[in-house]
Amino acid sequence: MFNRILTVLLLLFLLIFVFSSTMAVKEWLQGKREQETFEKLSSTIIDEENKTTDVLPGQDEEYTAYTDLYEKNNDFAAWITIPNTNIDYPVMLTPNEPEYYLYRSFDKTESSSGTPFIGEGGDINSDVFIIYGHNMKNDTMFGTLDFYAKEEFFHKTPVFTLNTVNEKRKYKVFAAVETRVLYQNEEGFRYYEQPGELSEKEFVDLAGWLSENSLYDTGITPIYGERILILSTCSYNTQNGRFIVAARLAE
Repeated sequence: MFNRILTVLLLLFLLIFVFSSTMAVKEWLQGKREQETFEKLSSTIIDEENKTTDVLPGQDEEYTAYTDLYEKNNDFAAWITIPNTNIDYPVMLTPNEPEYYLYRSFDKTESSSGTPFIGEGGDINSDVFIIYGHNMKNDTMFGTLDFYAKEEFFHKTPVFTLNTVNEKRKYKVFAAVETRVLYQNEEGFRYYEQPGELSEKEFVDLAGWLSENSLYDTGITPIYGERILILSTCSYNTQNGRFIVAARLAE
């Protein structure tokens, strides 16, 4: 009797192991394919920089690196690159359905890792806008954004680029914040409700909250009239946790 129970348990554990291993391999292969797709997109940017391309309306004649990507998908808004991380991705914008790319790849196919996108209420030229990306366990998407949790990394990488279809931009990091999504009736500051065009008071309140709650003092607090970009991803330190990095437009 004991041997039969032991055999059944062993078979059960074996089935669980095989199932878990299969799912893990499947997830890894899917993540690998998705990452390879983004790497191919990145390589097209380099190719575009070395050839003559038709200029889009409002675009600098000498700056056409992202024309091909935009023509492939008009939802393309920018390309974000953060040195010393794995963050090197297109950023999408779909105002009528902001979370469209939450679980979709650049080509609009289903994707567990999604594609970074600009959240509701803002666009690439707003006073404040937020780019959301998944905190993937394989360190893709915004999986390495939390490198900014350490002050040493901020000093090593204070500036990153966000290049739009029309212009090259550099952003200077001024805050890294561990926070969370608040419950409906809970009091507190909701950074995720701030995107768009802000009054002076709204801007000062947001900039102040970000600086005051930063994990370290960067010595920078944006002033009204400057533009703020917030990068947001999930944090597993608390329920509904979020890790955000805030930066101001430098040039």
